[in-house]
Amino acid sequence: MIVARDQPLLYERLRLEFADDPDLAVVLDRRVGERRRAAQPVTEDQRRADRRQLRVNSQLDHLGWATARAH
Repeated sequence: MIVARDQPLLYERLRLEFADDPDLAVVLDRRVGERRRAAQPVTEDQRRADRRQLRVNSQLDHLGWATARAH
């Protein structure tokens, strides 16, 4: 579970609520800015990843949290 950086109280509440669940980690969003530095050709696989990131960004903006699978 990823919590928006501007939601520290939500982060603490969720971290405590799920502390006993070994299958779930609650983390603050660590992203700072756009990862791409230069315009480069994008492979199809990267485009799919961007769509997933957009979903996470949207959820963080609207809900203050999002879920993602760990690799």
